[in-house]
Amino acid sequence: MKRKPKHFIPNILTLFNMFLGFLAIGLIINNQPIKAGVFVLLSGMFDTFDGKIARLLGIESKFGIEFDSMADTVSFCVVPSILIYSLYVDGLNPLLGGAIAFIPLMFGSIRLAKFNIDQEFGNKRSYTIGLTTPISTITLFSYLFFNHQIYNNYGDPRTALMLTVVLGYLMISPI
Repeated sequence: MKRKPKHFIPNILTLFNMFLGFLAIGLIINNQPIKAGVFVLLSGMFDTFDGKIARLLGIESKFGIEFDSMADTVSFCVVPSILIYSLYVDGLNPLLGGAIAFIPLMFGSIRLAKFNIDQEFGNKRSYTIGLTTPISTITLFSYLFFNHQIYNNYGDPRTALMLTVVLGYLMISPI
């Protein structure tokens, strides 16, 4: 039986999410974090619509859930970790700086895995437990945007690092 083309639409949106996250990594590495933030916002838009379109078309799948989490890991876990490492840990002990920069990747991945397990066992809710990875990442970039716009810098590293720790905790909290 031939699959209808509509089955690929949500996965293409997920690919755009992942691709924009990948491009954001390159921009951060090339010292363009503001442009990277724009790509992350666009990535969040694709992340919102891939699942909604799959449900709307009645083509939700276990593959789609897992693939979406892989894309989210790139865009909303790896990207903020690289952002923190690139902009805010300079001057810290390398192990401490690396550990703090690793928080979005570590806790974001844990949160995504917990979400997938809940989906697998039919624990679908109309609300989320813990802060979502896109909201956590957008919060970090909002701090960056705000400081760049108001003070023409990337903000106080101490504040950014405290924000990173708090957001990491919120992602795995039972709230």
